Amino acid sequence: MSGMFFKVLLIVILVLIALVMVRMMLLRRERGRELFVTEATGRALPRVETTKPRTGIDSSPLELEVIRLLEQRKKIQAVKVVRDHTKLGLKEAKDLVEEVERTGRLRLPPLPPVPHLDEVDVMDRARELKRDGKAIEAIKLIRQHSKLGLKEAKDLYDRL
Repeated sequence: MSGMFFKVLLIVILVLIALVMVRMMLLRRERGRELFVTEATGRALPRVETTKPRTGIDSSPLELEVIRLLEQRKKIQAVKVVRDHTKLGLKEAKDLVEEVERTGRLRLPPLPPVPHLDEVDVMDRARELKRDGKAIEAIKLIRQHSKLGLKEAKDLYDRL
């Protein structure tokens, strides 16, 4: 008789634990619909309807993509997308993504004007910068006027 009582008690306890776990999962899912909190900062990200584009000056496919990635808790991918579309450095792209986390809007900085130089002028200017010991400026110049990555631009700089 007492063995049967303990079996029934164990089953009742297991059922109660299962019900509590289901309730917690439902609450977590409901909380996720109301507000998204980023893992990295713990701050709330304003919810944005991504099915239709918003109207306004700052509305863009890039902004919507960054917000979508942040909602999926993919901050690193959001930074990569910003870098790919804007050619900004890592710090600048990270700052823009964090601004989207704070404000829900992506405000791109104005791009500095890039003077048009033909390929020969770029290489001559890069050689001058190398002679002056300004390696970083020379590599930046090479990257600005070509579609080379950092490693390829540095290799080209080394061959100058």
